[in-house]
Amino acid sequence: MALAGNMKLSTFLTLAGCTGALGIAGFFLFEGEEPELEPVPEPPEQVDPVVAEPVADPIPPEATKADPKGGPWGSDASIAILSVSELSPVSGKAKDLSGGLGIKVNVYRDEGQAENNRAKLDLDRDEKWDIKLDIELGRVVAHYAPQDDEAYTQTWMSMAGGPWVQEGAASESSAATAAEGQDPVDAALLSWIGKDLGTTKIKDVTKGKAFKINVYQDAGNSTANRAKIDLDRDDKWDIKVTFEEPPSRQVSPSDDEDYSLTQTWSGQAWE
Repeated sequence: MALAGNMKLSTFLTLAGCTGALGIAGFFLFEGEEPELEPVPEPPEQVDPVVAEPVADPIPPEATKADPKGGPWGSDASIAILSVSELSPVSGKAKDLSGGLGIKVNVYRDEGQAENNRAKLDLDRDEKWDIKLDIELGRVVAHYAPQDDEAYTQTWMSMAGGPWVQEGAASESSAATAAEGQDPVDAALLSWIGKDLGTTKIKDVTKGKAFKINVYQDAGNSTANRAKIDLDRDDKWDIKVTFEEPPSRQVSPSDDEDYSLTQTWSGQAWE
């Protein structure tokens, strides 16, 4: 019995010794190695928030844009008019496109028109339109009420972005120099001498008048070179004019397009 007890004790001590040895070996084995750690993720890169750029009103364009045309209504109105003539086509009507100028501008594209063809300007926002614009290819016509009373007593025209010319004003050309009280047909006609139309033809440059004038700039010419006049709007041309130096014209005295009379402009009258 004692032997059996001793054997049990011996076995216990042996097992205990083995366990202790393994524990010590494991301690030294793992003590010599760094534990493998999970990598720490880097913080996300800081991105500035996206701020949308403000959308500029279509009128006026950039404030530094030069106004090459002038006009009797002031520089702000001239800049607005210039912007209207360059504005993309609107859908029928666009109201109050004045931007920072304090001017109210309505722009219109009538049915059947590919581009904007009309506009109205209220320069002081008093609910009275000071300027009405007719916009055509190569030409802007401004009907102006200088007394701010919607009585449009002045008509101004600008060709292809050029300077404003008042209807009836004589050209600076010596050929178009007219005496005071000149015939209104001659005044309207001769004011086109030396003007670049920006196109080959402009129809009815005297819209709203009792007479009709078409002006032409044929290929190879840098300015208008001829015109036709219908004195009574019966769709028969009464006069055909050539803008040479001096200008000359062929006249149909019987209004039948039989041009039996030829005259030359003397600087004061047709002779």
